[in-house]
Amino acid sequence: MNPSATDDRTAAFARLLQELRDRPPGTSGEWLARLVAEIRPRGRDGVAAGSERLRSLIAVLQAQPDSAAALNAHLGALAGNFLFGCMLGCTPIAGELLGLPLDIRHVAFSSANFAYGLNALEFAVPVSTVVVSFAGVLLIGLVNLVVSFWLALKVALRSRGIAPEQTRGLWPRVLRRFMSRPRDFFWPPAAVAAI
Repeated sequence: MNPSATDDRTAAFARLLQELRDRPPGTSGEWLARLVAEIRPRGRDGVAAGSERLRSLIAVLQAQPDSAAALNAHLGALAGNFLFGCMLGCTPIAGELLGLPLDIRHVAFSSANFAYGLNALEFAVPVSTVVVSFAGVLLIGLVNLVVSFWLALKVALRSRGIAPEQTRGLWPRVLRRFMSRPRDFFWPPAAVAAI
């Protein structure tokens, strides 16, 4: 990938967000809708597909003065989460194309598939199947949580320059803390001390 092309796209996003902040309320982003109309194929009525939705989205962003700044501040996280979902969703397709038995085990996809399956079968499923499926979704969620926590802790320890040898005995202490005060792992403390 050309690094200058990435810089160009980053600059274009920055200009777009600055333009959204500078536009007065009530101008529903016709300039952006025109830009999208030039790129997107036109429908039967000559209007670019989706331009009305785009205008309404821009109007919402302009109506809330801090929304463009918030979007600018969190654009990387939003894009990362979106692309992560796309990659997870495309894994079985890539496996099918490559002839590999690739599949994902993520709590979001598992719970969605569970709900889709129940709906497709019109809820005519034995209770034992529902219980086992629900337990499987919970187990997948637990594994996802443990893996995410382990990876985050590993990155945090590495960023602090702590060698793996210095963490001996850490996991039993973390497990003891989880068993005694599980709430600390899900909700932040009332007062956070400055580091």
